[in-house]
Amino acid sequence: MIMHMSLPRCLSPTSRDQQDALQVFLDALHFTLKSEGGISYDPRDPGNAEGNATAFGITQKSYDAWNKKWGRPIRSVTAIRPCEIQNLYFEDYYLASHAHRFTKEIAIALFDTAVHTGPRRAIQLLQEVLGIEPDGRVGPITLKFIKDACPHSLLNRFLRKREEFYKALCQRKPSLSIFLKGWLRRVHLLRNEVLGIGESHSDYPLSDQ
Repeated sequence: MIMHMSLPRCLSPTSRDQQDALQVFLDALHFTLKSEGGISYDPRDPGNAEGNATAFGITQKSYDAWNKKWGRPIRSVTAIRPCEIQNLYFEDYYLASHAHRFTKEIAIALFDTAVHTGPRRAIQLLQEVLGIEPDGRVGPITLKFIKDACPHSLLNRFLRKREEFYKALCQRKPSLSIFLKGWLRRVHLLRNEVLGIGESHSDYPLSDQ
């Protein structure tokens, strides 16, 4: 099932279809924000380069770019407002990853992956699972393959691919291995959210203890 949505920046829907579409985004955002947490100054996080902070998963660099795009003054991401969080995630990740064009479960999984890996990378991972050219763009071929796929199987394979991506990333950059356990737990929780199953395909323990 392919869905279409075009909402204004204020996120104020004017029709029932837009209300339903907006609710999917808000549900996706709710899940992602639970994983991202609040404000972080962890110097080991690449998003906190040069002493900057990350607020609700949004880096200073991303916040600066978003403010420049709309002709707004540059300020610390730690001062970001709730409405800005919603609009930035909606514009730069939800729409950018084309999550709004799919069913709720795919939208939630694709959006969360886009937030954590970037929209283009998230689309590429999905395309790799579909067995088509991973060009990072959602066109007619990608849409057709997603429409024809079994949703449950597609989501499960997509989440496995995301786990494989994290493991490969940590092999290339061992300094990031400290985050691997948390990343895999995030995928585990996402799997529960969109598939309702607790199975993990990770070799790493999920407990924080």
